[in-house]
Amino acid sequence: MKIFRDYHNFYLNFDVLLLADCLERFFKLMKGKFGLDIAHYVSLLLFAEDALYKTTEQEIELFIDDNMYLFCKKANNPQCSNFVPELEEAMKKLYTWLLYIDANTLYTKAIMQSIPTGKHRWIMPDKTPDLFNKITNYILEVDLDYSYKLHKAYTSYPLAPENIKIFKEKMTKNDFEKNMYKLLGNANYRKTVENICKYQRIDFVRPEGESKKFKKLVADLSYKSHRILAENLVGISHHQSKAKLSKSIFISMSVLNE
Repeated sequence: MKIFRDYHNFYLNFDVLLLADCLERFFKLMKGKFGLDIAHYVSLLLFAEDALYKTTEQEIELFIDDNMYLFCKKANNPQCSNFVPELEEAMKKLYTWLLYIDANTLYTKAIMQSIPTGKHRWIMPDKTPDLFNKITNYILEVDLDYSYKLHKAYTSYPLAPENIKIFKEKMTKNDFEKNMYKLLGNANYRKTVENICKYQRIDFVRPEGESKKFKKLVADLSYKSHRILAENLVGISHHQSKAKLSKSIFISMSVLNE
């Protein structure tokens, strides 16, 4: 290498070939595991959703009752149960150390449990559900009285922790594959928690050549905002006038409350 251009060209060639090698390995890995070509997907979320239904062959029955959807949407809020102040003190003066415990793959662990797939129906108020029935699962909204006497005993960790090994993740040979399985598990959850009501429609318009269309879109009652992308190109965002509730929100609710 005599001049900077030689180094520049070598670096670009090396970078492109390295990226191509990684992508080729990634494509072969996904094709071998799930039989799907990831090059046909714009994101890992969409790929993970198709891979889930292809490998499990499980059909999901969506809600046809608005109240059921609203019930799950209300409960579909992650709860924060940890607060770490700047100064920590040991519970007993004899301790000279602090123990911090963290759990990994929480979403993946939860989504591996029994997950609702269909046959949704309300329970009559006068009927007591059989909670120990392994065939039928229940989603309950209850008021709990957690005895004050138990607060101190379980202040350090939740009740009945369970250890589960994710075997494919453990058997991987490198960090890339290990992180990949974790991301796929999280992606399956994220596709069920999407809020379709927040989707937007975006139109790209050239104001100079499409002035009537531009004025019509801006005057629409569903208009939200616009952004100038180029000298003669504008992106106009609109709220949805209708929303098809096609996401299995009851799965994400079950995962969050696991």
